[in-house]
Amino acid sequence: AMLQAADAMEGASQDMESIIVKDEQLQDYQAGFIKMYRNTSKATRDFVEAFKKQDRSAAEEALSNLQKATTPEPKLVADINSYCSAN
Repeated sequence: AMLQAADAMEGASQDMESIIVKDEQLQDYQAGFIKMYRNTSKATRDFVEAFKKQDRSAAEEALSNLQKATTPEPKLVADINSYCSAN
C-alpha cells in the first residue's frame, strides 16, 4: 500500500508537470507541489526499503524526510486557494 502511495505521488508530480501554466504565481505553486510530491514519493520508498531491511536508523531518517516533505502542503494549499479566490 505504501508503494502504491509513492507511485500515486510520482504520477501526480508527472501529471502536474505536464500542465502548461502561463501565470507566474501559479507556476511557483505548481513547482512547489511537484517538489513536494517527488520528495514524498522518494521518502516513502526509502522508508519501505529500510523497513524491509529492518534498518531502524534508515527508517527513522526516511520518516523524518517524509515529515519534512509534507510540511509545505498546508501552506501551498492555503496560498493557492487564496490566490485563486482573489483572481
